[in-house]
Amino acid sequence: MTRPAPSRLIAAAPVVVLIILVLWQALSQAGALESGDVFWHLRTGDLILDSGIPTADSFSWTAQGVPWQPNAWLSEVIWAGLRATFGLGAISLLRGAAVIGIALLVFWSARRRGAGPWASVSIGVVATLLINPFISERPLLVGFLLFPILLAAAQNYRRGSRWALAGAAGIMVLWANLHGSFLTGVAVVGLYALGWMLEDRTWRRPVILGATVAGAALVNPYFVSAYTHALTIRDASVNIDEWQPLSITDARGLFLVAFMAAAAWALTRLSAWRTYSTSLPLVFLAVGTIGVVRTGGFFVLASAPVVAAALSALEVPRLRAWASPRRQPIIIGFVVAGLLMAGQQLGNLSAAGSLGPRFSTELVAAVPAGCRLFNEYDLGGFVIDERWPDVLVSQDGRNDMYGRARIELQEAWTLSNDASVLDPPGVDCVLADVDRPIAAALQADPRWTEVTRSTSTVLMVRSP
Repeated sequence: MTRPAPSRLIAAAPVVVLIILVLWQALSQAGALESGDVFWHLRTGDLILDSGIPTADSFSWTAQGVPWQPNAWLSEVIWAGLRATFGLGAISLLRGAAVIGIALLVFWSARRRGAGPWASVSIGVVATLLINPFISERPLLVGFLLFPILLAAAQNYRRGSRWALAGAAGIMVLWANLHGSFLTGVAVVGLYALGWMLEDRTWRRPVILGATVAGAALVNPYFVSAYTHALTIRDASVNIDEWQPLSITDARGLFLVAFMAAAAWALTRLSAWRTYSTSLPLVFLAVGTIGVVRTGGFFVLASAPVVAAALSALEVPRLRAWASPRRQPIIIGFVVAGLLMAGQQLGNLSAAGSLGPRFSTELVAAVPAGCRLFNEYDLGGFVIDERWPDVLVSQDGRNDMYGRARIELQEAWTLSNDASVLDPPGVDCVLADVDRPIAAALQADPRWTEVTRSTSTVLMVRSP
């Protein structure tokens, strides 16, 4: 039996080490389902497979009949098919697999940028850690995976590849139907093309690139409104955590700011500030992250290869002299450390496809059919998946359809100490967190009866 040549083993070592070092993150993401959004996405996928893409809301009573544009319809179909074939566990495992996919894409992008293998491994691990808070069982994952591939296709087209332009168009057609974050890809490629124009003092091929990517995104069921719809989402999401401005009061914000500083250092180190095709997209994404922290994942993906290249350019002869003869034990040490960390997360695999503590099947089953339910924002999707069409929700993760006013009004209901606030809308069932003021108000009102509760949520029903 022929053994692989040692050179091949050495070449594969960085990739193997990278996978092992991020394996614990992948396993930590492969457990119970924690996001309420995944459930309405799954139910929408079922609905599309049954009767086509919906054009109006049928899941809620607060927005019944309001025009609705599912901007992740293809992801929803795929996820519904996965659940029907393999069960909910497939969704959890998909989330874990995305972690490894992101790490490998960062490594690949860094190597394309000219970074050394171990600098690419280091940045791959750091970038995956930074993106980890943004990873959940939602179609946004698709954007994180397609974004580096789209950038590579744009770069290959600039280098003269015959097929890269068609590849970029195909990626954008796919992305525009999988998730609304495609707009980030269009903007970044457009800025890359603008930088290319400024650097090479040419316009024809950069314009072709930008126009092709922007035009390909129109191949979706909504045509131009796929673009304008993004503005609606932004306006309606002001109260959602990931749509908030960057804050340095939490670890996520601090780490993103630190990586922005690293990216600025890298641009300076590589004298890339005037390489506009690099600096313009990074500045755009950095400013976008400051305004909306959700953009942070795309900033990390775009800037990680630049940081890795700058690290590779560092002259550290003493470190190299020390590490070179110790390469094998260092690699073994990282592998052992990675496996030990991964071993601590293995238990999550047994929880793949199970429900997080926020979601109680028994509690939702107790909601009377046909009641006008007022529910917490993050519980609406689970109620939709479990009880629609017998029970209609008041709100769920489709904030673009509900609009800012409806979401803010219902948040005000949860914070009210007066049970009568629910009388005008005719609410007769409430699924609220036990520590909400409205829950205490309903407990004190003789017109309302507690039916059941979980560790975090109580179901109240108006007495006949």
